[in-house]
Amino acid sequence: MKKVENNTMKIKGCTLVYPDDLDLEQELMENYRDILLTGKPRNNTWLAKVLEKDFAKLQAEDTYNALSVIKEVGKIAKTTTDYFNKKKEGDVDFISFMLDKNLMPWQREVLRDLSKRIVSFAGRRAGKTYEIASHMIDHCLKGFDEVNGVKKYREAIYIGLTLEKAAAVIWDILISTIEKCKVPVKKRDNGLYRIEFSNGSAIQLLGNNSKADREKIRGFDSSMFVIDECQSQQGLLYLVNSIIGPIIKGRDGVLMLSGTAPLSAGTFWEDAINSGTYSVHHATMEDNITIPDHEHALQQVLEENHWTEDNITFRREYLGEIAYDTNLLVYPFRHYYEDLPKVQWKCCYIGIDYGWTDSTAIAPILIDNDGNMYLVNAFKQSGMSSSSIIDKVKATVEFITKTYNVPSTYIRVIDDCNEGNITRDIYNAGVTQIQHAYKQGESYQISLVRDALDSGTLKIKKDDYFDDECNKMVWKWNQEKGAVIYELDDATYHGDICDAVKYAVATYYSDNVTDSK
Repeated sequence: MKKVENNTMKIKGCTLVYPDDLDLEQELMENYRDILLTGKPRNNTWLAKVLEKDFAKLQAEDTYNALSVIKEVGKIAKTTTDYFNKKKEGDVDFISFMLDKNLMPWQREVLRDLSKRIVSFAGRRAGKTYEIASHMIDHCLKGFDEVNGVKKYREAIYIGLTLEKAAAVIWDILISTIEKCKVPVKKRDNGLYRIEFSNGSAIQLLGNNSKADREKIRGFDSSMFVIDECQSQQGLLYLVNSIIGPIIKGRDGVLMLSGTAPLSAGTFWEDAINSGTYSVHHATMEDNITIPDHEHALQQVLEENHWTEDNITFRREYLGEIAYDTNLLVYPFRHYYEDLPKVQWKCCYIGIDYGWTDSTAIAPILIDNDGNMYLVNAFKQSGMSSSSIIDKVKATVEFITKTYNVPSTYIRVIDDCNEGNITRDIYNAGVTQIQHAYKQGESYQISLVRDALDSGTLKIKKDDYFDDECNKMVWKWNQEKGAVIYELDDATYHGDICDAVKYAVATYYSDNVTDSK
């Protein structure tokens, strides 16, 4: 056997020509079968001619040599196929073709989107995870970028709710896609969930389970970030704008946000979908052609769950529509006032929730002689220093005294007990009526605020800080069971003013409302 140029091979005087896209092993087996059944090969390739000639010799006196040649042809077919499969492993065009080929039509649209800011907004079982895996691999095929004359290797980061959940969602899909598309891998770390490719690029999985997780991302110089499950991600706005944004800008990189519909209004995820800043792609499970009878899959979901088409869970989780469920909102019903009544105020309770990276919130609540409560002059600001907080609390007490004619002895300041030093400093600054909030029994305290809002005992200003937070604060949602869990979902949104209001209202009821029994 002698290998020669131009995709040819000499075999005992015959020249076998093989195109790059021909699977010689398959070709060999098909011709074997047809010759054994009919005595004739199925086509007119050189391989078929060689086989036909040597099978014919089996009926003559040259049986041994004929069998030897047939055996040799089989070895050559396997060796040649292995050679070209190996050659394809480093072929970027071939890998790109395979990535594209293995996707469904809607997934291909996302993969081919050259935008730097992409939203993949899909209902359940639409197939977004396979697209994300292919997108990250495709991004890494170009091993490095030139940034101001400096060679920087590409790195795609996938961020899940936690590292464990990220791995459960996408790790196996990444591995199978890489193997199917024959992407050359230098190293795969199943503990760190990191894949390093032969061209120097890499894919890394991370979690976003805490502030510490978010801050760790500052150390990366990555060229692509994918944030999945955006409807449930903690600190999404901060993560995108303060941490990932500068990294992406420095690398002229790609940011993809992915998830189902937002659980509450006014979130960063909702804004990303609607703002026009991102290139938005939407799909449902009826776009997933791998599902049997996929054209009618959504109708089957309705029938199985005994839902109508206007069911909120169906619209949000399966259609991928922005549709909000008041059952998810912690404070769904509110009563508003335009002007305060002209009355002599009995007292004022001022709730304070301290914040450093989050916001410091101050919620003064005026109470009249009938026990009606009014939230006035709510305040919220992030990044305040200790001295600024002390000055603001002192100024708020003075403002309430002068503006609403409430003596300082009838003003109670209820603060977050997490910052004892600030409480002491506020006391030393002259606000001696300050005390720590009683933070046990949070569910009961929330129910007090909720009942006060439902009944109209507590009235608020429309579109103020508290009203805005009420539109965003939700209970936890069990996606698998489609059920509300009555625990605050801080991962979706954490309310600062809501906490301050809770401290004030709960303390007022504790001080002034007795059990009639």
